[in-house]
Amino acid sequence: MHRGPGRDVDWFAAGVAGFVAGAVMMVLELCWAASVGDVGPWRVTQLTAALTMDREATLSAPAAQFDLAVVAVALATHYALGIFSGLVLAWILAAIHRFGRLGVTEAVGAAFGAFIYFVNFHILTAWAPWFVELRGWSTFILHVIFGLVAAVGYTLLSRRGQLARGSAGGS
Repeated sequence: MHRGPGRDVDWFAAGVAGFVAGAVMMVLELCWAASVGDVGPWRVTQLTAALTMDREATLSAPAAQFDLAVVAVALATHYALGIFSGLVLAWILAAIHRFGRLGVTEAVGAAFGAFIYFVNFHILTAWAPWFVELRGWSTFILHVIFGLVAAVGYTLLSRRGQLARGSAGGS
């Protein structure tokens, strides 16, 4: 029986999957910036924190300088967006009723990550123009990885939750 999109979503699993995917993305991003970046490892955190902090002070700080307040705000912003994205992706997967097939899940997750990249770095830059400096293949690939991890993570976590609920309601 079709219950409609949203009703079949395991929202807890979706939030956890978005959080985990955000963590994976952040670690990869910091490693990439530290190893090949020429502006400093903390530049991405400054750009993210500038969404909610004093833009001028945040963006003018040296990118090699660690600032706990900037990192904390960037983490909170990044994880909130990751969780929200995980919820949206789970809703999409439930809506197409194919998240049981891993190949479809991976394709949808990768496409979703690419879509997020496009929105963040080609549309929302009208309101946050400092994100233009992050446009490029490395950021695109990180977003595709985010989508993959979130989609596969959601599928695995929601299956585990379904199994746990099924066995608890059984004999």
